[in-house]
Amino acid sequence: MKADNVWIDPRLNDFLWANGTKNPPARIRVKAVKFEDGLVEVSLPELEKEDKKEEETEEETGVKEKKTGKVKKRKTKKQEVKGKEKEELDKKEKKSRETKGKKEKTEESEKEKKIERQEKTKNKKE
Repeated sequence: MKADNVWIDPRLNDFLWANGTKNPPARIRVKAVKFEDGLVEVSLPELEKEDKKEEETEEETGVKEKKTGKVKKRKTKKQEVKGKEKEELDKKEKKSRETKGKKEKTEESEKEKKIERQEKTKNKKE
């Protein structure tokens, strides 16, 4: 197959360069498609299978997913509720920590005030 114009899929290019210039893969199975205008498109056949899976999941869920080659798992309602509950608990814990810190500070300041009062009364008696 002779061609003047060859288009290499960016994911194929990334796969080729993944190990650097000194350690390229020994063999790669590719799919080449020649169009009527003379353009040849070269891609990995595995990626086309994954693209089809993504299209199917997009049709089922109605949500467009990134083309990373991995199918994203969607959270169920139960998982979303658990996530919200965790966030609420985290907020409550932070508030309780803050209030504890404030209580400790007020207790310390009250103790200091008592000590100062006692010292003043001692000084007055003398």
